[in-house]
Order: sequence, then structure tokens, then C-alpha cells
Amino acid sequence: MKKSAIRSAGAKIGSVMKQLGSAVGTVLSAAHTKKDLIDLRRQRWEAVQKGDQKMFTPSCMLDGREIENAKEDFRDAQRIEQYRVSKTALYIPDGMRWKYIPLNAVSQVEESFRVISAGHCVPVREKRPEVDLITEAGTVHISLEKQANMQKLLEILRETMDS
Repeated sequence: MKKSAIRSAGAKIGSVMKQLGSAVGTVLSAAHTKKDLIDLRRQRWEAVQKGDQKMFTPSCMLDGREIENAKEDFRDAQRIEQYRVSKTALYIPDGMRWKYIPLNAVSQVEESFRVISAGHCVPVREKRPEVDLITEAGTVHISLEKQANMQKLLEILRETMDS
């Protein structure tokens, strides 16, 4: 490539960057300050507390098996890693929302381990704990990081299923 072609390409890139910079500056100047954002969050939370706005409601993964007061049940649920478990449901994160499996729909709970293989030069195999929930719609695999958390989740699920 000739030096003149490289210079002209560099000049084009520079003009595009200047245009982008002015656009970004406009967006940043229109952005709220940190205090404004805190005030907006506080106003939204107060509206939710009053009942003017709806707080999220977790959705059921099994049709026709919804539980009553899922929002209050979610608030009272115990957190185990990224999941939440209560006396009536197991809540699973789904992006920015939550889904739940009602525990009365679970027929059996089993523990298992999955093997993860990774590494390019040096292969690494790691066993990770997993809880399998068997429902009428199929099996749901709950992957956990620690075996102690798996035992805690199994204990809670088996207690609620027995009662």
C-alpha cells in the first residue's frame, strides 16, 4: 500500500471519530447526574411501595400450576447461590426476570454431578453438583457451585415435599 493511501485512510478515520465524539458528547451532556438517578430510583421505589406501580411478578414454568401471592413468597424465600427457595416454590433467574417451579408439582428430587471439561493445552475436568427436579412436564437441572449448597437445597426441598 502506498503512503498516500494510508494517510487518506487515516484522515477518513479521524473525521469519523470526530463525528462520533461530538455525538457521544451530546449524549453524555444529556445524561442525568448521579444525584438525579438516585432521586429517580427513590421515586420509583416509593411508587412501588404505595402500589402505584407494579413490582415484577415471577412467572410459573408449568402451565396451570401457578401459586397465590408469588411476589410475597419470593420476598420471603431463602437464597441459595443464584436461586431462591421457599415453602411453596423454587425461583430460577431468567435474564432480568424470575421464573418458578411450584414444589407441589415436583414428584422427585435427585442429586447428581455434571462433568465440565475445559482447557486447550492442559485438559481440566471438574465435577459440579447438580439437583434434578422431576416434574410431570420433564426434568429441570439446577446447577450449583458448591456441594454444601446442593445438600442445603436438597434438605429444604425434601422437607417441603414430605410435609
